Amino acid sequence: AMPYVPDDLVYRITASGTPEEARAKVQEYLDHGATCPILYPLGDVRLMIDTFAPSSGGQ
Repeated sequence: AMPYVPDDLVYRITASGTPEEARAKVQEYLDHGATCPILYPLGDVRLMIDTFAPSSGGQ
């Protein structure tokens, strides 16, 4: 099915890349009205947790 799914579509509906890129993409979803983005790791689960977990600085 991969040949039939344009790269542009993948980039528009996924938050992938570096942790910074993924955080920016999720923020973009929130900025456009998403209220409950669902994150599903396809790789390093711990990295996803570390990327999206609230900081311990009380924020």
